[in-house]
Amino acid sequence: DPNLSADEQARAYASIERLSPTVRSLAHQVIDLNIQNMKPIDGRAKAMADDAIRLMVLLCIIAVGFAAIFIILMRRSILQPLRTIIRSIGQIEQGNLDLMVQVKSRDELHQLAEAFNSMAERLREFRRTDQAKLARTQRTTQLAVDSLPDAIAIVNPGGMIELSNQTAQRVFQLFPETAMSAVREPRLKEIIQQASQEQRAVQPRGYESVVEVYDASGQLRYFLPQAV
Repeated sequence: DPNLSADEQARAYASIERLSPTVRSLAHQVIDLNIQNMKPIDGRAKAMADDAIRLMVLLCIIAVGFAAIFIILMRRSILQPLRTIIRSIGQIEQGNLDLMVQVKSRDELHQLAEAFNSMAERLREFRRTDQAKLARTQRTTQLAVDSLPDAIAIVNPGGMIELSNQTAQRVFQLFPETAMSAVREPRLKEIIQQASQEQRAVQPRGYESVVEVYDASGQLRYFLPQAV
């Protein structure tokens, strides 16, 4: 203080000098006390950090376990319907159209199953329509060949008679579902084999191509066979 006299200032300085060791000693004690108190706090903070790390690891393990269980359950619920649909597609490929895919879920898999069932129903309808058309075509063809006076037989590439009119059946015993190899007339088998191998029509060459057959009344009849 500038208002103090020189003696008072000297006495104040002397008092400060006497008290300074005590102040320093007390300050050191306070610092030591703070340091000693900080050590347990640091230990507790480290322990809390370790506990937090362990808890986080445990939670991660539990989360991974739940995720694995969820994936397994979802895999079953998704893959099983897909396997069912794949098996159904294989059955349709083999010609089995009379099936329905049952999927209990209400998600995209259910929509896929519904679309699959709709497709199968259309294929069944197409099959019924095609079978009806094929039956009409076969009946029409049969009526057409039956109306012709000549003996006519339709043979598939495998050598089986698929269709024949009444004249062919009565005169040459060319019955449907009969193999040409079982036909008694060798000239007929010859022209069928030649047409199949050469992939062209086989026309009669003249008298040497004539086939002689006795009809039911015992009359000898002559035929010139050809394959188209």
